[in-house]
Amino acid sequence: MELGFAFLCDAAQDSGGKLHALGIGVDVLRAASMPAVHARLSLVVRLTYGRADEGEHDFSIAVLDADGKEVVAPVGGQMTLRLGGDDMSGSANLVVDLQNTRFTTYGPHEVSVSLDGRPIVTLPLAVRRL
Repeated sequence: MELGFAFLCDAAQDSGGKLHALGIGVDVLRAASMPAVHARLSLVVRLTYGRADEGEHDFSIAVLDADGKEVVAPVGGQMTLRLGGDDMSGSANLVVDLQNTRFTTYGPHEVSVSLDGRPIVTLPLAVRRL
């Protein structure tokens, strides 16, 4: 299995394998004061996979501050990878909305994604004063 791409955006939706996203490339959030709550941030991850990767896979998403402390409880779930007919490879989109994320400090943060307990991507996210 390989990472095709990953990004943070304002909103995203997977519609039958086709992605729809707004505000792609979020890497900075602005806040007038702390604590600050960001209403919605969408994470998009695209994976490519082969026959050996078919089946159930557990994913986990963590939002961490500069000290590596969790900003919110990790978000997790399962995704199923299946190939049809004679297909030898495929792709899958993981779209997760992070709602009402509460930040308590300015500075660097990150959004980390793990699949089956292995890190697959870490995206930087800075929280800066407005």
